[in-house]
Amino acid sequence: MTEALQTLLASAMASDIFAGGLALGTIGVTVALGRTAVGVIGRLLSRRLWAQLALDNRSTAYRHLSLWMEANGVLAHVRQVRLTDTRWNAGTSGYAPAPGKHWFIVQGHLARLTRSINEKARVGGSHEQRPMETLEVGLLFGSIATLTGWIDEGARIAALRDRTGPMLHILRESY
Repeated sequence: MTEALQTLLASAMASDIFAGGLALGTIGVTVALGRTAVGVIGRLLSRRLWAQLALDNRSTAYRHLSLWMEANGVLAHVRQVRLTDTRWNAGTSGYAPAPGKHWFIVQGHLARLTRSINEKARVGGSHEQRPMETLEVGLLFGSIATLTGWIDEGARIAALRDRTGPMLHILRESY
């Protein structure tokens, strides 16, 4: 049985077409395995090198991060913007980065902002619904403490912008 297999393999290898097909198949398998290995290693490195935080617009932290980004001008060079509803992002200019990935440098670190909008998923009360928005912020060689610090700073900015002074109530005659 093994002699017959060896004879068949020897005669097949004598054919240029079979040998070329075998060589191309081997190259294809090697490239596919290499590509898979590079993808796995890239994902592992990404998880180790990037500090990431995801927020959606149901959270007040979403607004705080938006205020921090606007106040610090980190997205001043963004070329794709979207007009947002200022009722939900009170205190901002009303413009936000368009959906997609945006890159910027802040505090000497490379940062990535990914914004996605799901028009089908709605948040808010029954009469004030808006699309679900998600922000994912990543900081290369950064820490989660830095990202939460940005949100805390945005909360301080929101507290200053939302502060109202003393109110004066005037009683009028009822008719």
